[in-house]
Amino acid sequence: MVRKLSFTHLDEKNVPAAVRALLAVKLPGATVQRWETEVLLDGTRVFEVHVRSAEGRDCELSAIADGRFRYTECKLPITELPPAVRKAVDDRVPSAEIVEVEHQLGGESEVWSVEARGATGTWEMSITSEGDVLERARVLKAKLKILVLP
Repeated sequence: MVRKLSFTHLDEKNVPAAVRALLAVKLPGATVQRWETEVLLDGTRVFEVHVRSAEGRDCELSAIADGRFRYTECKLPITELPPAVRKAVDDRVPSAEIVEVEHQLGGESEVWSVEARGATGTWEMSITSEGDVLERARVLKAKLKILVLP
C-alpha cells in the first residue's frame, strides 16, 4: 500500500515561511542539507527539512504548511538505544545487526525507528521507549517503472 509520495528538492522557496521559522525554533543553529515535500494518503502536504544539527547530528524536522509541528527525528549511535527497544528488535529479528537508529520526538510521543538486518532479511521498525512495536516492515529491493507517454 502506498502511504505517501515524497519529493526531495533543494529549493527553499518551495517550503512555506512558517515551516522555515519553526526550524529556527526547534533546531536552532542547524545547517539545511535538503528540503522534502511529501503528500500523505489523505492529501495532506508535509514539509521535511533535513539538517545537520548544531551538535553535529543528522536530523529532520517535519511540519504542515501552516507551521504546525509534527516531529523532529535525529540519527543516534546504536549505543543510545534503550534496552527495551533493543529487546523488541532481538525478539523479532533473530541475530539482528542494527544498522541505523533514529529517535523521533513529536508532541507527547517518543518513537525509535530501527533498521535491522538478520537471518530473515532487513527490517524497519517503529518502537516506543517501553518496547512496544508500532510498525514493522520488511525492506525489499525493487525496481519501479513509470510509463511515460510519447
